Amino acid sequence: MPIYVTGDTHGDMNRFSFERWPESRNLTENDVMIIAGDFGLIWDNVPSNHEKYWRQWLTTKKWTFAFVEGNHENHPRLADLPKIPMYGGTVGVVEKNIINLRRGEIYEIQDKKIFTFGGADSIDKGMRRLGISWWPEELPTNEQIEYALSNLERHQYAVDIIIAHTAPQDIAEIFFKKYGTLTYNPDPTRKFLQHICSETKFDEFYCGHWHEEYENGKYHFLSENIVKIA
Repeated sequence: MPIYVTGDTHGDMNRFSFERWPESRNLTENDVMIIAGDFGLIWDNVPSNHEKYWRQWLTTKKWTFAFVEGNHENHPRLADLPKIPMYGGTVGVVEKNIINLRRGEIYEIQDKKIFTFGGADSIDKGMRRLGISWWPEELPTNEQIEYALSNLERHQYAVDIIIAHTAPQDIAEIFFKKYGTLTYNPDPTRKFLQHICSETKFDEFYCGHWHEEYENGKYHFLSENIVKIA
């Protein structure tokens, strides 16, 4: 019963085809594929034909698709998803096997405690349209931050895995120096994740957002690679 994680999909699900991911032929309904933000399929204010096609295609797969929200998501639509208890937390339901892992939850999946915290600041929001291609809910609210902290406190600040969309501040700065062409933005989500990572005992951290495959100790940045984490 494995768990996999990958980076941003931005509404393109081709990497999950049997041709590109042969291992998936052997997966069952007990297996989970986690997307580390910018799922991007729930995008238009009214579901497009593109969205309908890929939602139907994903439901033909046996396993569960789970995603934390990125910055490039239609956040009001995600907030309006039906909510159900699952994996010891609350998830938003897109389809029977497509779920949104919400900010600040700690899920128990395949005997792993997984803390999730999606979202990030968009450096390109100046070129986007409010309510059409950019939503301010990409950044966490005080309520979501307080919920995350209280949840971690209940678990004695100890989990197995953290899955976010962006990275904590110190690791992001090391990454910026390596890829010096990236534009720096003072993202409060990174600062909060820095606090979380400094206070929490965990084994591995996974994020998307940067469209690069990069590792720094227990921190893993993912793009299109699919990694088995449990």
